[in-house]
Amino acid sequence: MGEHSLLVDCPDLASVLTLRDALRTDPLPGQVEVVAAAATVLVRFVSPPAAAAATTLLGSQVRHRAVPPEGSSPSTATVGLPAPAGVARARRTAPTTIEVVYDGPDLAEVAGLRGLSVEAVVAEHTDQTWTGAFGGFAPGFVYLTGRGADVPRRSTPRTVVPAGAVGVAGGFSAVYPTRSPGGWHLIGLAQAVMWDPDRDPAALVAPGGSVRFVAVRPRVVAGSSALDRPTAAPRADPPATPTVTEGSSWVGVVEPGPLSLVED
Repeated sequence: MGEHSLLVDCPDLASVLTLRDALRTDPLPGQVEVVAAAATVLVRFVSPPAAAAATTLLGSQVRHRAVPPEGSSPSTATVGLPAPAGVARARRTAPTTIEVVYDGPDLAEVAGLRGLSVEAVVAEHTDQTWTGAFGGFAPGFVYLTGRGADVPRRSTPRTVVPAGAVGVAGGFSAVYPTRSPGGWHLIGLAQAVMWDPDRDPAALVAPGGSVRFVAVRPRVVAGSSALDRPTAAPRADPPATPTVTEGSSWVGVVEPGPLSLVED
């Protein structure tokens, strides 16, 4: 990101979400993108002067450091954030409903760690609205904040976690969008397709969105395997690459997606 960006250090996740929502509601001059993490907010601007000007506009309440060019040391300064007026933490849309079969291999262990029954763990997970805080290691993986996820990660991560697995760890819950390694405690399996590049938007849940989990019974379909998982629709063949000649028109990418690739 270099001198085009600011990285804002926040004292806690609540401050991260407040700052993220404030900047999305009332963008700074020249602001291009806001990306939240567990304790930081990255703000990208159209130019280094715009990023530098944002330091003054933010004020003197939170600490930030300009993201330096690769290989150089970050600079620090004290900046502030005007208190947002009436900014909702979650988007003003209905929560996304995700059906879950709560039969995960770690459900009983999570119940033991929390001193609850299995039924109480499931009830707590479903009787609340979860908020998408920030994205994770893979497209469609979103850290959800809520109650009842304060359990440690597994001491030994799994080499394979199925797509749709619902996990809890470190105060967060999430649904694994694809088959991958993972170290969270798995409490159930969702049928939802969390990431589909041919869908608009591709992510079923995005940072700033909200989720309600609903407990359902396992569904068995004759002739199917228990390992069958919902997948995105087959992708269509890409369109033929147009011929570009010198002096021809150019195309500006207004809203690139996570799978965007620019080649020359």
